[in-house]
Amino acid sequence: MSHFSMPGGASEEIASEAVAEAVRRTCRGGTWQALAREIAWRAITGGYRDPRSVDALAESAEAMLAASIDQALWTVEKSALDAWDEFVGEHGGDEQGGLAAARLDAREEADRLVAAAYARALDALLATSRRAA
Repeated sequence: MSHFSMPGGASEEIASEAVAEAVRRTCRGGTWQALAREIAWRAITGGYRDPRSVDALAESAEAMLAASIDQALWTVEKSALDAWDEFVGEHGGDEQGGLAAARLDAREEADRLVAAAYARALDALLATSRRAA
């Protein structure tokens, strides 16, 4: 662990920005609600479910995504802090480099966690759809 402290509030800001960017990339220009609806439609078509259930499934998908994204913030922040510690410890306190390393690792972790949240929500709805079919 480095004896150099990350600037105050930087880890939270880096994590928040990384997760928000990952969500925007996953939404592909759409909205959060549209992403939840996409998951619901995939569950309907993959689970042979009545299309009239799309609203209820979209609500469920949105709740699952929100919970996963909230949890992802902590993991992404930890990733940023770990990258900071490693970089500044190895490079004699290079603050700008440490922040760049923290942003890069946070982005990669956020992308991974948001993709996993999407997959978990879809899997959960598919399992529900198949049981209901």
